[in-house]
Amino acid sequence: MGRSKDAEKTKNLILQTASTIMMDVGYENMTIKNILDETGLSKGALYHHFKSKDEIIDALWDFELDENDKDLDFINSSKNGKEKLYNIFLYLFSDEEKIHRDTVTKGLLKNPRHFIKYFKSTFETGAIKIENIIIEGNEDGSLNVIETKQAAEIVAMMLNFWINPLLSATSNEDYLKRINVFIKVMKSLGLDIFDDKITSLANKFASKYYENIDSANIK
Repeated sequence: MGRSKDAEKTKNLILQTASTIMMDVGYENMTIKNILDETGLSKGALYHHFKSKDEIIDALWDFELDENDKDLDFINSSKNGKEKLYNIFLYLFSDEEKIHRDTVTKGLLKNPRHFIKYFKSTFETGAIKIENIIIEGNEDGSLNVIETKQAAEIVAMMLNFWINPLLSATSNEDYLKRINVFIKVMKSLGLDIFDDKITSLANKFASKYYENIDSANIK
């Protein structure tokens, strides 16, 4: 049991260090040597867990996807469907750790394999969870959405791609305009979720994101 815990601790140290290095020097410039220098691990200790930089990146990407999935799970204690959706957006635009993870993810998405994983997870995980919440909202009376599956897919696609500054918005100003359009689309689907608080958090999120990008070598 002790060895298992130590191995997991070492593996997590490698991934956390890789994430930090990516923030500092970018995806392309991160090397095994960088990680060894920062962790103080021997080559043997690192290669026991990961055989290459690509394996580290794959594991880091899977970790990011798992964490994003958890973002949608924490709201199960909310009172009704509409409140659950509200709390999801509240979290997405306010959690500092997620903003950091999203900035790291920008580098990972340069890899076509990871981009495909991200695209698939949008439909296979994100949209399905959103649809389940919408259906719950319809049943408890807090929402009134007709085409639940299609509405959930539109929300997931726009959230993960169209208003995701990692992939689409070219500037803070452009991002804020996209948020305004997104709010209108949400309302047209029967999802009047955004209020002044979330809109304000979205504005701050954009500023924080572009601040992170400016301070890191992730373009």
